[in-house]
Amino acid sequence: MSSLTRKERERQQREALFLDIAYDILRNEGIKALTMEKVAQVGEYSKGTVYGHFSCKEDIISALSIRTLMLQKAMMQNVLEGQWSSRERILGCALVYVLIQVKYPRLHYCVLSLNDPQISTKLSFAMQELYAESEEQVNSLLVDTISEAQLVGDLPNDTAPEEIAYAIRAMVFGMSLIGHPSLETATRSHLNTLLDGFGWQPLTRDADYHHFWQQTREELLAVSIPEIHSAY
Repeated sequence: MSSLTRKERERQQREALFLDIAYDILRNEGIKALTMEKVAQVGEYSKGTVYGHFSCKEDIISALSIRTLMLQKAMMQNVLEGQWSSRERILGCALVYVLIQVKYPRLHYCVLSLNDPQISTKLSFAMQELYAESEEQVNSLLVDTISEAQLVGDLPNDTAPEEIAYAIRAMVFGMSLIGHPSLETATRSHLNTLLDGFGWQPLTRDADYHHFWQQTREELLAVSIPEIHSAY
């Protein structure tokens, strides 16, 4: 039985409703159409009620980004539970980044937008902390996987796991920003080149990572992962 009071449950339900509305606005009209007034209007609440949950539009963007990160975390955990080599597991995590970009482009843009000082500096302190914590949870999955690869000897330990994780994320996010007509294929190819450079075994020439990528992609798209509306 929930330990929350009725008022607390009602507040959670309202907040989830506002985020669902914001998500639909983003998906159908884009980020420029998202305003506190529009969320209030669609939800049939006063603007003051919306401000009682979020201090600004940027906090809503951050909350939606947290939803995205939690969905990403769930998908990555699904990959990491499989009986794969350490390199296949890190490739699977990178594939999750790509699939999020493809399936939820508007929400992926929200995550990217938080790197813009014009947005990030407007976040409330509480939302900054929540977002940083969520981002760290996702990044820790990468760092832990890299550390395990070094521990078992699949990867030389001459580079800190945190630096390798940063390089992988920079590669994946960079590819999405630059754009490519075959984003998945290009990301897989460049990422394998990066991992070969780190000496991560087995090297590309010694394994069929294309087959692994396709198989994992099908499994991730088929697995029952909560929709973005319920992932926050």
